[in-house]
Amino acid sequence: MIAELFNNLGNNLIALVTPSLFGAAILGQYNFGQRVAGMPITMIGGAMGDVFRSAISPQAARPEEVTDLFRAHAWRLAKVAAFVTVPLALAAPQLLSLVFGEQWHEAGVYLQILSPLVFVRFVANPLSVTLSLAGWQKLDAALQILFVFSAAIALTLGWWKQSFLVAVIAIGALHFAIYVLYFIVSYMAAKAISHHGEK
Repeated sequence: MIAELFNNLGNNLIALVTPSLFGAAILGQYNFGQRVAGMPITMIGGAMGDVFRSAISPQAARPEEVTDLFRAHAWRLAKVAAFVTVPLALAAPQLLSLVFGEQWHEAGVYLQILSPLVFVRFVANPLSVTLSLAGWQKLDAALQILFVFSAAIALTLGWWKQSFLVAVIAIGALHFAIYVLYFIVSYMAAKAISHHGEK
């Protein structure tokens, strides 16, 4: 429950604070880019996450198989994530302008900056279910709290520099690092489950 609370707070903090610091129009551009990136994450990533969750359930797999299943699903997620995010990294402003109109070019700039974050989030999110399976809910909550504090730091930095672009770069860098940590911890949880099963 605590992890979910901070997850929602972290996701909504930018929407709550940005209008007063940088204006509603900038928030609209940012949110549009996030919605474009969020569609494949929600649809494809969510479906692949459900498959992984079912595959590692006690009813479907022995504990000692969880680490191998983690590696296999991580590789599949990375391949799909690359297919989705490489075009965004190379030409998100041009793609959004072409598909949705020139008025969304700025949204594409933000999305291009955040494309590495989109990639790692696509991979790490579905795999984090291993934390619950390993009983590491408190660690999961601690990581969610990091997202909230990092978003606050990024927005403060952007306000100090009077630049939303600085805030976006900071959000991208900080959240990328946290998702990499999330992935590593999730893998450690998978190994702990497998190690326990081998005893």
